[in-house]
Amino acid sequence: MGLSHYEEAFQALNNLRKELLRLRKIEQEYYRLKREYEILLEGKKRKGFYFCISPGVYTGHSAANFEEFYKAFKQIPLTSIEFHMKRGDFQSWLSFIHMPELAQAFEETKQLNLSGNAMKQKLLELMEKAVEH
Repeated sequence: MGLSHYEEAFQALNNLRKELLRLRKIEQEYYRLKREYEILLEGKKRKGFYFCISPGVYTGHSAANFEEFYKAFKQIPLTSIEFHMKRGDFQSWLSFIHMPELAQAFEETKQLNLSGNAMKQKLLELMEKAVEH
């Protein structure tokens, strides 16, 4: 015995609902990636640094120069520091703004496998020393 017309209609609607949920997830991922791309594109235009805690998750802090970078660095969450250190983002940007010695010092600090406040304090010390010279 087959399904009644009502059961068939209900099953079809349920299948459509499932497909709509799947498409909404795809749409959300699209907009998340679009925001990430726009942040990166804007950063390239300004040649600034955008602090994130994971891909596409922006902290709201950015820097167009070293002074802004230092100020923002003191305020960003530890997860952002760990995220960017793991990827080498700080080192790349510091090289880009013509601070290769500081970039190298950051890379050497990365090799120490520090984390949390210990890493943040070490990097702040390196930045303060770089400004003194």
